[in-house]
Amino acid sequence: MASDYSLFNTILIWVYWGLLVCIPLFVFLGGAQLLVAIIQWRSEKRIGRLKRAGVFFVLAALMPVAIFGLWRGILRPSMAAELMARSQKRIADASVLQVGSQVNDFHTKLSSLGFPSDRPKVTVLNFFATWCGPCLNELPHLQQIADKFADEKDVVFVVVGREESQETLDEFASQNGYRMPFVADKEGSLYREFAKTIIPRTYVIDQTGTIQFEIIGFDQEKLSELDAKISELVEE
Repeated sequence: MASDYSLFNTILIWVYWGLLVCIPLFVFLGGAQLLVAIIQWRSEKRIGRLKRAGVFFVLAALMPVAIFGLWRGILRPSMAAELMARSQKRIADASVLQVGSQVNDFHTKLSSLGFPSDRPKVTVLNFFATWCGPCLNELPHLQQIADKFADEKDVVFVVVGREESQETLDEFASQNGYRMPFVADKEGSLYREFAKTIIPRTYVIDQTGTIQFEIIGFDQEKLSELDAKISELVEE
């Protein structure tokens, strides 16, 4: 497992495990010194052995504190930062467009999938698949936000089924009570304009075709920001 991380974190992991091993080792050494001191109680070395036993027991007691400090203060933050950096790189490598990117002929491409629009101020575009667990977890939250803007003519929600048929999507929406429009991207052509891999993906696109906000994966924290971002764009 340690080899999966950077050299710095790998060293920290080995130090962490080394400290864990030291606890029973110090207890054993302290116990051994104490036992010998008791057996050879009349020996002149008795006091020295008792002192060494005390030192080993104190060290064993201090090890959990050192381990906790290493984990809480250095190892956990360092590993979290490394994993976050890896995640961000993986997302960046899997994405074609990001916030600030222009989606060329966006409304034309959306119309080609059978969803003509009147170029609203805000289009909330979600890519999903019926077999995708995180997508299925995200959709109810997205529907709740869509319901808030149901009477707002300047906002349109569109759920695009990546490599799904329209028949499958219509049945899926009906069975699950979704009211957002579902559009089939059977060949994945629209999805490839935005990304290479990873769903679900949700984009907020303004009237000019510029991506103003994105959510990659099922992220409840960012979903809570979504309606605020939509309201902000509508009011501009």
